[in-house]
Amino acid sequence: MATACPGTCAKRASFDDDVWELYNLTEDFSESNDLANEHPEKLKELIAEWDKEAFKYGVYPLYDDIVARLNEVNKRYAPQRKSFEYYPPGAVRIPEAYAPPVKNKNHTITGELDLPSDGTSGVIVAQGGLYSGYALYLVDGELRYEYNAFNENRYKIRSSKKVPAGDAVVKAVYKVGEPNGTGPDSGTATVTLFINGEQVGEGKIGRTVPVIYSLSETFDVGVDTGTSVSRDYTRTQGNDLRDHVKKVIVQITD
Repeated sequence: MATACPGTCAKRASFDDDVWELYNLTEDFSESNDLANEHPEKLKELIAEWDKEAFKYGVYPLYDDIVARLNEVNKRYAPQRKSFEYYPPGAVRIPEAYAPPVKNKNHTITGELDLPSDGTSGVIVAQGGLYSGYALYLVDGELRYEYNAFNENRYKIRSSKKVPAGDAVVKAVYKVGEPNGTGPDSGTATVTLFINGEQVGEGKIGRTVPVIYSLSETFDVGVDTGTSVSRDYTRTQGNDLRDHVKKVIVQITD
């Protein structure tokens, strides 16, 4: 059996640069011997057959830029407003498509808290999980923001002081840095932390996620369900803060 394969099969490339290959699967199951130059007529026959089936089942038109397509989907279906308010305990497991569209946009995250002590730990808000996402949280009273880029690059900003017990307002201000592209390394950002209006920390994010944090992880207020964005807490330790988060406000400032 022969098979034709576009795009050199194993290599991701633009459709404009694709080259068809031909393999005899009966003798070459691993597709290591390209026969396209030896059997051009068979290649032509199989390309025509592929086109016929593609038109029959609605494969055309083809798109080779999945990132651009997902960006367009997000523009059309993501929430269009710029200000979002969430209240625990119900604001959990919100799908990413319906979460605040903060990705690579200037925005602020504000948490209104009522803490039992200045050594409290827990998640204020989190989006995503182990393989990408961000979280604003407390560790023994210290305010932290972590940005997780593909579980390869992690950027953590920490406050210089603890959040006091009782009523407190914390804020993370996210400012886009270098112009964002559409590839896996889409840009940079700076995050500044505030406690009760006082700046207490600032740091740079060197790599941002261009399109989607996760297909399965969600947006959560007061807790991080699923896998954890940060390794500073787990599903059972240092996570659930829902009893002490009064409200979270996310505002797009672009």
